[in-house]
Amino acid sequence: MKSIKSHISLLLPLLTILFGLQFVLSFDRIVSFFEKRLAHQYTMVIAAKVELDTQEVAKSIKFIDKLEPISKESIISRFSQNLLPDLVKNIEKDLPFFYTVKLEHFLGSSELDSVIKDLVKNSDIVNVESFKANHNQIYELLKLVQFAFELFVGVLTLISFMLVYKQIVVWELEHSERMHIMALFGAPLMLQSGVLFKLGFIDAILAAITISALFYFAKDTQSVLDALMILDIDAQLLFVSSDFFLLLGFAFATVFLAVSLVILNSKE
Repeated sequence: MKSIKSHISLLLPLLTILFGLQFVLSFDRIVSFFEKRLAHQYTMVIAAKVELDTQEVAKSIKFIDKLEPISKESIISRFSQNLLPDLVKNIEKDLPFFYTVKLEHFLGSSELDSVIKDLVKNSDIVNVESFKANHNQIYELLKLVQFAFELFVGVLTLISFMLVYKQIVVWELEHSERMHIMALFGAPLMLQSGVLFKLGFIDAILAAITISALFYFAKDTQSVLDALMILDIDAQLLFVSSDFFLLLGFAFATVFLAVSLVILNSKE
């Protein structure tokens, strides 16, 4: 019973650390998904005094995916119902060439400024409408939420690591006699602490399997699917198979660091 309690004392903070890490992985994928969607929906409009080579402009300016011409007829048709045909022809003749600009991905404020400056440098372009204010509001809000979430997970991870360290210290005291005997026989430091690594790595494996299983099955539960459907998010973004190996590696690294710190402090 005592052994089970000691394992639970390490397993719980490890579960908390990995739960936070998995949330960060899932949240980053969802943010990337939203950025791709926003990039697809976000459009800049430019006006040019001559017809542009759309492929050449897209290639010459970083972050631009493509330019698509806007038909003059579609613009004029919005207000030409009550105009004389000759007047419509004159308006069409004087009207500049309009293009929509699609970006490769959702850009930050500085990147968007760079695109606008490069477009303005083109002497054939007479106006650039970037809708920058709306873009920056969305971008800043997205990054603020992401930063606040990752900061919270970071603090939670730090507190949980302190609990992991505390439990390793308890294990060292429990096995101190055995470790002292091994030291008398000249066993290397890592071998003396082998029992601490063994116990810690077992809990690390259990924690990684538990969190992976939790998120793997959660993404297929109806309540989660319904919640994500409202936001039009693919549930598969919550967990991918490679996450397990990241969780396992992070759990091993956490245990290794905690045990190493305990060993170093005990030798001082």
